[in-house]
Amino acid sequence: MHLLMSSKVENAKEMPAILISGLTKHYQVYEEPIHRLKQILWGGKKKYFENFTALKNINLELKKGETTGIIGRNGSGKSTLLQTICGTLQPSEGYVKTQGQIAALLELGAGFKPEFSGHENIFLQLTVNGFSKKQIKEKYDAIADFADIGKFIDRPVKTYSSGMYVRLAFACAIHTDPDILIIDEALSVGDEAFRRKCFARIHEIQKKGATILFVSHSAQSIIQLCSRAILIDAGEVIADGEPKYVVNQYQKMMNLSGKKMEKARLEIASINKSKSNIIETLNNKAQSISLEGYDPSFISKSSFVYEQFGATISNVEVLSGSGERVNILQRGKTYHFQYKVDFTKSVKNIGLGVLLKTTNGLEMGGASTQHEKSLILPNSEVGQSLIMQYTFVCRLLQGTYFLNAGVTSLDDGDLKYLHRIVDAYAFRVAPEYLSIKNGKVDFDFEAKILKQ
Repeated sequence: MHLLMSSKVENAKEMPAILISGLTKHYQVYEEPIHRLKQILWGGKKKYFENFTALKNINLELKKGETTGIIGRNGSGKSTLLQTICGTLQPSEGYVKTQGQIAALLELGAGFKPEFSGHENIFLQLTVNGFSKKQIKEKYDAIADFADIGKFIDRPVKTYSSGMYVRLAFACAIHTDPDILIIDEALSVGDEAFRRKCFARIHEIQKKGATILFVSHSAQSIIQLCSRAILIDAGEVIADGEPKYVVNQYQKMMNLSGKKMEKARLEIASINKSKSNIIETLNNKAQSISLEGYDPSFISKSSFVYEQFGATISNVEVLSGSGERVNILQRGKTYHFQYKVDFTKSVKNIGLGVLLKTTNGLEMGGASTQHEKSLILPNSEVGQSLIMQYTFVCRLLQGTYFLNAGVTSLDDGDLKYLHRIVDAYAFRVAPEYLSIKNGKVDFDFEAKILKQ
């Protein structure tokens, strides 16, 4: 991992933490190493390389205290963008301005001296970043405790596993008290317990007002950790906004290929120019509604329909106990989530599922007939239709939620989605102004004062 710092920009109190304007990065790509030498010797007489543009006219403004997730396919330009922000790469065109001290976790192992021990590398890293010997000694125990690599702290880092590298690098980075923290896939390495500890520390850094840039292929991490997300593809920003919306666009692209993927990419980029904050709009629509009912303007605009492979889902809705369509629910009442499935080809062992999520993507729960043998349909014929209904008691508290719908087939042990719709139906649970309950789920807590 690489730990970096940048100098503070003077007299820029109103400046954003990171300002990027017209950022473009070109590379010269040589097929063989000898071609690089020939290019030097022959100069402009002959061209031995191909031009590759890793970043194309990136314009971004990241506010102080903002946590931004960057997501995209491999080779999309994410790491190049981070390296130009950190200063390890120079732009071909445009500029990057930062305000404050930067701590960055980039390439695994970079910045560490392999022959040095972990103890020596802590001193080396923090010395390079401007800390005095006295300051490092004051921080050393806290860094070593957080890394928690035991006796390996006194052994050469060349003997470390990738998990140990991450532990030591992350511990060094967060103890520099950065104004800007940049993490490039670092937390994908290491055990679950350490990742939880890292996320807890990141939340502490957030509360202190630091600006955080977080690159990950984990959609769930982007949604839970970030207040903003950016989708980069082929060196361009094609979506920028609310994390759940951006992640949905990323997943839409990842489930397509060839011309379909390129078409989706262009559509996403076009929508990005005029999009609105979907979740905020949904929340505001029903903010004042406190009774069960249906608001036609309160619908899911973030739904994503996957490609169909023999089945089509339609007519997704939630019904009250009396059979009325509703999207404003009340805690404690019984509801029916249902959807229609039309089969366009013969398939075997059909399963139908439901998944309920919060607006930030947290999966609250779900069910699938694939796990209940009595409900698995042995097969279907072309033209066959059915209505799937899940009955549930609303144990959720005030807030906006989404329901997903899916249909699968199980053929020779291979489970395959025939069709699914993410965020197929949005609903809101009405507030209860005199309730003692809070959070997302009603655990039926009962309050008693046993002794005064």
